[in-house]
Amino acid sequence: MDIIELNKKLQELKQPFLKNIPVLGNSHVRLVDFMGSDARIVQAARVSYGEGTKTVREDKGLIDYLWRNQHTSPFEQVEFVFHTKLPIFVARQLVRTRTACLSGDTMVWFQQESANPLMISVKEIYDNWRVKHSTNHFELNAKMCEESTGKISSTHIKDIWSNGFKSVFEVRLKNGYSIKMTKDHLCLTDAGWNTLEHIADLKMHEDHEYSWNHKAPAFCCDESNTKTLSEIESITFVGTEEVFDIEVEGPFHNFVANGFIVHNSLNEISGRYSVMQDEFYVPPTERMQKQSEDNKQGSSDELIDYAINYPMFMSIEQQKSYEKYQEYLAAGMSRELARINLPLSLLTEWYWKIDLLNLFKFLNLRLDSHAQYEIREVAQAKYDLIKPIVPFACESFERHTLNGKKFSQDEMQILKTYIDPEKLQNDLTEAKWKSSKIQEFLNKL
Repeated sequence: MDIIELNKKLQELKQPFLKNIPVLGNSHVRLVDFMGSDARIVQAARVSYGEGTKTVREDKGLIDYLWRNQHTSPFEQVEFVFHTKLPIFVARQLVRTRTACLSGDTMVWFQQESANPLMISVKEIYDNWRVKHSTNHFELNAKMCEESTGKISSTHIKDIWSNGFKSVFEVRLKNGYSIKMTKDHLCLTDAGWNTLEHIADLKMHEDHEYSWNHKAPAFCCDESNTKTLSEIESITFVGTEEVFDIEVEGPFHNFVANGFIVHNSLNEISGRYSVMQDEFYVPPTERMQKQSEDNKQGSSDELIDYAINYPMFMSIEQQKSYEKYQEYLAAGMSRELARINLPLSLLTEWYWKIDLLNLFKFLNLRLDSHAQYEIREVAQAKYDLIKPIVPFACESFERHTLNGKKFSQDEMQILKTYIDPEKLQNDLTEAKWKSSKIQEFLNKL
């Protein structure tokens, strides 16, 4: 069986789990691919914990132990790819959760008249866009690989985010190029796009110990605009750094950084290349709520006066905006300019890759009752799609995170004054709690 047949067989096995859930009228959330399950979490944990558990019950217990004690790296072994079609204002709340990242000193390569590329650091691009509100770097031609031909061409940066501080590895190729990235950043290889973790068979162990495959190859672009393949010479864990994610325009969502051909983790339809469709989100009458008086960013339960009329008003305004967009196109205006007055209710679509750990972080925020209704609907759809694949992990997530609570130091002091540890231990023993779990609970107090 060759690799093509194997991939086809794997997709057939996954097919029962690859479902589409309609949300917000004419929007949807669709699971298009995934890697790993509860079993993968257990397998990854056994690398650190030895032979470990054998039965389903023990596997479930191990996953619960890992999550409640925040031993989270095994959860990063499971990944999902979603295709979403959502209103722009809802979709923008998704991009706050990104996984594939580059360090701030990574140099993005841009085209210029001379033979040598113009190199600008990711941090400089971020500071100019987010701090100084300058779009100069967004107008430059960033180097990009046309995947269909292998030709080095150009693209434009669409957006850039800081993803906070994450574990970073320095990857050095035999041709001398090096780059610092998270283990889930996508790189181009002779077998297509894959994460650093999978390309190099990178495995994390206890106390930041790790191992990798020394023969892993990756594609790069040299300074003469030639696509070449070079093996990885070394991978070094360099600690925790602030990391960033760049989104570039399609149809090929990649760019050249430090000579490496890398991919952004989110692929959105581009209004520069495509004519946007006449598709908008119109909130139902029950969403025509007044501003909450005690929550500055939320709605109250009370409807505005004449609420039944406002969905119609919104729809009329959306159509007028789209008609003007079509007029601009008919007049010969470029697509990139004609689109700028389209409203946030316009539907956009993209592919979004994320690991289970970061998906749980997203769900914890967006399933909360304080989150906006529309993003809660999207989050619930994503959660419903993954639960059949990682049921044990989801059960632990619900028990310890969604339905659990954290207490401050002051609150803990108050609890201690009201709790008799000896009586509590006896009560939990009678309730048939495991002794290890009882001790764990008492240690918290």
